[in-house]
Amino acid sequence: MRFIGKDKIISVILFIVSFVAVICIWEVTARHNNPVLFPNISRVCEGLQNTVFAADTYQHLGASLQLISIAFLLSILIAFPTALLCFRHRLFAKTVLPYHNFIRYIPVPAFVPFCTAIFGVGDTVKIVLVFIGTYFQMLFLFINDFESVPKGYIESAETLGFRKVNLITQIIIRAAAPDILNSIRITFAWAWSYLLVAEVVNSIRGVGYLVLQSYRVLNMPRLIAYLFIIGIFGIVMDILFKHIRTLLCPHIKKGEK
Repeated sequence: MRFIGKDKIISVILFIVSFVAVICIWEVTARHNNPVLFPNISRVCEGLQNTVFAADTYQHLGASLQLISIAFLLSILIAFPTALLCFRHRLFAKTVLPYHNFIRYIPVPAFVPFCTAIFGVGDTVKIVLVFIGTYFQMLFLFINDFESVPKGYIESAETLGFRKVNLITQIIIRAAAPDILNSIRITFAWAWSYLLVAEVVNSIRGVGYLVLQSYRVLNMPRLIAYLFIIGIFGIVMDILFKHIRTLLCPHIKKGEK
């Protein structure tokens, strides 16, 4: 029989204590603020119940997930080979990275008017905005992941006769895979936040649309409920990405993040 470890017991206790503390602080704050703008816990729970069991909530969530999947996969498909080329060919890196570095420091909301003028107000502009916010950050994370591969691995492989394609596929990519999958997990959270920004642009569906509509009618319990659902969905996706990383990279140590 396996016993629960001491660290796990402490973690559970700390979580319960912190959760109760947050509830108490929220309730006290609600009593000293405008109840319309800052609802108490009972009203938040009521709004959460109404949204969790509403079918349209998951229809809008599915619409958002569809858009983010397209933009995110497109970012991976372009960022991965570009990062690999930058890692293997310094001249190529010196040519393209300055432009990427310039764009990645421009906030995504700043691109909204420009992209809307070019792509209109449909789903295409939302995909483009998520791509802009994800691709440029992902590229530099991937480059860093490739550079973290020990040079001894590459030198030993070259000594053993590995060349070009075999060196890249069997040594570099496999050695960098755990870090790359972790970068994908991190950037998915960024992509999700950028999608909510993009869905403010004349949206008629999506989670961002639900949040905006709740704000317009000052239905704060429902708005907070949507934020809670977004957070829970994010945690679920984060756990899913971690499990995928463990399955694809079984050599990772159990305690390694």
